[in-house]
Amino acid sequence: MNKLKADKKRTFPVWLLILFLPVLLLLPGCISLSTRAVPGETPLPWETGSGDWEYAGTVTVQNRSWNWLFRSPPESRLGLMEEAAAGKARELYGPGAIALTRTVGSRWHPLSLLMLLDLLGFVEDSALTARVWIPVAAPPPPSAPIPEEKKLRQIITYRVESRENYTAAGQFTLVEYQSAGDLLAQLDDERDRGELSPGKYQEKRGEIPAGGLLIVSLGRKVLENAISRWFQFTLTEGSMRLFQKNGVEDIPFVPGKDQLWWNVLKLEIREEWTSPLDFTIQDTYLNQLYHFRIIKDTREVSDDL
Repeated sequence: MNKLKADKKRTFPVWLLILFLPVLLLLPGCISLSTRAVPGETPLPWETGSGDWEYAGTVTVQNRSWNWLFRSPPESRLGLMEEAAAGKARELYGPGAIALTRTVGSRWHPLSLLMLLDLLGFVEDSALTARVWIPVAAPPPPSAPIPEEKKLRQIITYRVESRENYTAAGQFTLVEYQSAGDLLAQLDDERDRGELSPGKYQEKRGEIPAGGLLIVSLGRKVLENAISRWFQFTLTEGSMRLFQKNGVEDIPFVPGKDQLWWNVLKLEIREEWTSPLDFTIQDTYLNQLYHFRIIKDTREVSDDL
């Protein structure tokens, strides 16, 4: 009887060892599977920050995997987590983001005991942290320089044209034009030279005709012909007559050095004008007409000129 009891005591540990042998054999294998799924830091070219990539941040994914019948190798489990990390990186940082695995850790879960007892597999908790890189947008091509807009100023000039040469036969009929701006500039010069008091300056400034001044110079061989009462002056702008004036007794007492008798008349144009002016001088002594045209030229030039 005692021998039988002794045999039972010796067989109990063996039977128990046989019962837990699969657990003891498979447990190291499960842990090694987890260990092989940890790649650690992998040196990759764009992790140095070179090239067309820049570091954006990190993403972490966690997973609990049920490895039934031990059919999922470490590479497969790692691949699934890297895909999850890549998707999370694209969600957070844009479609061009790349997630590069930096650390992976896994832990054998106690639920594995239930599966191992039935030889069904094991349960594993894993976490993966990946660094995220995003492409650096290429700088836009340099835009064409915008040409600097030149500031233009308006220059107005005037010219007098005659239909013919009215200096033939040793006699002269000349016409000059001075604009209101020219007259004001002359007045300013007189003031600056101290020739006009402030009150006189303001008085003369108010007398400047808006349309300018016509200066008619008559040079005649015969004294009587130089008398301005023989002349009639007509100024028109298009179909509108601005004035028609007759000359008066106004001659110098001595002839000029050229032995001609000269008479100079100044005719004011009270209205401003834009279209060319037609100016006609009728010499009733010689029964002759003299035709002139006063033209306003406007052009724009850069301030650089």
